[in-house]
Amino acid sequence: MNKNEFAFRIKNIELRSCGKHLESVGEHTTAEIVKWFSNKSRYTISYWVQDTEGYDIRFVKDRAFGNDINWQDFKMLLELGQNILDYNFNK
Repeated sequence: MNKNEFAFRIKNIELRSCGKHLESVGEHTTAEIVKWFSNKSRYTISYWVQDTEGYDIRFVKDRAFGNDINWQDFKMLLELGQNILDYNFNK
């Protein structure tokens, strides 16, 4: 397991660490939030990109604004992800 690897899930939304190109193998240097479906498929809702000042969140299309996204849960995962990435960036 990668030392920076993490995953937190609330219902069908998951915050998880990943590589720079959102891959699950290799060094986990960033994170994404994905939505899971009952057939075990998923898609990325948002992800973080690192620059010289830290991490910025990016949204994929309008997926975060769908009626099936619980904003309280999503916001909690956004804040947690930002805090973890900020902590790792400032180490």
